[in-house]
Amino acid sequence: MYMDHLVSFIKETTYDDIPTEAIQRIKTAFIDTLGVAVAAEREPVTRHLTRIVPLFFNPQTTSVDLNSVDLYKGMGQQETTDSRNMNEKEDTHLLTAPLEMALRGNPLTFSLLFGTMAHALDYDDNSVTFQGHPSSVLVSTILGLAKDLYCRGSTMNGRYMSGKPTSGGHMSWEPMSGKQMMEAYAVGFEVLAKLSEVFVLQQYGRGWHTTATIGLFGAVASAAKILRLNEEEIGHALGIAGSLSSGIRKNFGTMTKPLHVGLTSMHAIMAAQLASGGINACPDIFSGTMGIDRLMANVSADFAPLATLGHQWDLLDMGITIKKYPCCASTHRSIDAALSLVREHSLVPSEIEAVDVFVHHLVPSILVYPVPRNELEAKFSMPFCVAAAIHDQKIDLHTFGRFNDENLRELSTKVKMSVHPLQREGLEPRERFAEVRIHTKERSYSKRVEFPKGHPGNPMSVEEVYAKFAECTSARMDQDQIHKLFDIFLSLEERSVDDVMSALCLQKSPLSLRERSSLW
Repeated sequence: MYMDHLVSFIKETTYDDIPTEAIQRIKTAFIDTLGVAVAAEREPVTRHLTRIVPLFFNPQTTSVDLNSVDLYKGMGQQETTDSRNMNEKEDTHLLTAPLEMALRGNPLTFSLLFGTMAHALDYDDNSVTFQGHPSSVLVSTILGLAKDLYCRGSTMNGRYMSGKPTSGGHMSWEPMSGKQMMEAYAVGFEVLAKLSEVFVLQQYGRGWHTTATIGLFGAVASAAKILRLNEEEIGHALGIAGSLSSGIRKNFGTMTKPLHVGLTSMHAIMAAQLASGGINACPDIFSGTMGIDRLMANVSADFAPLATLGHQWDLLDMGITIKKYPCCASTHRSIDAALSLVREHSLVPSEIEAVDVFVHHLVPSILVYPVPRNELEAKFSMPFCVAAAIHDQKIDLHTFGRFNDENLRELSTKVKMSVHPLQREGLEPRERFAEVRIHTKERSYSKRVEFPKGHPGNPMSVEEVYAKFAECTSARMDQDQIHKLFDIFLSLEERSVDDVMSALCLQKSPLSLRERSSLW
């Protein structure tokens, strides 16, 4: 039965079962997720959340003056549209003020804040199979639990230990290692990938944000692995998650889209901890007349792909797309095509009369802001993204603060998005390519892109991954710190949770992470 195999895969899979090539992809996913989270420290959603999160730290706290909580003191009080342009690197104990708050909190508050930050810029990786963002959900869950086990662990032979109570109430200790973190990632990724094979297109087409709705079950698998739940508890944790699974695409282009990730990660930890504590649920939440498939996808799904868990690895076959640009992935093929044409033919914006962008039939329902009113909407605007690529010959962290730029707005009016005849509804279930045609008075230029930069079919090199990581973190760290953190995650299989947490703290605080956590 598929549920038995699913539960067995979560419980029994070890680091040694993960294909060698997938190991590097997992390490890259951790590096990339940390980088994009740090880069989002001054995003409005982060600023607002850091004022609200103190309500969750102390159960005795019933109210707080949200305007009085300022973790950004010394970082500059004036909010600007381009909030990432920081000229000075403040001497801070941790990478960022929001990350310090996250690390001080419990796993639930950590995952809520860090998960939201990881998706705030829409710069986090995505998966072709999943049609969503796996690593922001999984890494937030894993780091939240790893941080908690590190803070509460016992010391044995100089190593920090993690453990779970035995039936006699005593703790059974074993090392919490980087390998275990990667093991949890692999299990979570494969679970969400196989469930995506079952009904992701139907869910996404009905307006669900599958990063949240399907990603939750993958994150629960990761949490269950770390907490070492037994078979019965894993089934209950997945059942609890069925009652927490939510997130709608209508909120794309708002702060609630990244909040989906924070909530999903938090709910995953909550579901696993509740199951571990004895809360039960339906042990098979997926199928039947009231299963997730009927309720959220309106199909009676075939769950046969779950039987391939452990035999066919999506991490190996389909992989992860590391995003080149901090905007919706549905724009990336078109951005690459536009950049290629401009650079190859030395096109000048003033000479361009019209730009036609031909896409998959689902794309217009995702990129719903032809004239963006803010940075978040600009990330979901094909006219803006293509116009910016043509005008600036690049897309970076500073691009979307210029959503009101007169030159970009004028050029945007010349960009028209249409469904390509070969990708109209009923022909192609997934996007295969995007085609851009730029028209000048003299002639027209055309470019079709199948694999955008960062896609497994057109992957980034280690050097390019590092360049992105440095771009994301350079406002808060010097080059030595960036190298150190990058190297630790690049060799994660050789590291302990002690190494990871010390790296996040940069070993600059007079108080240990354990001591700081006890203050809240």
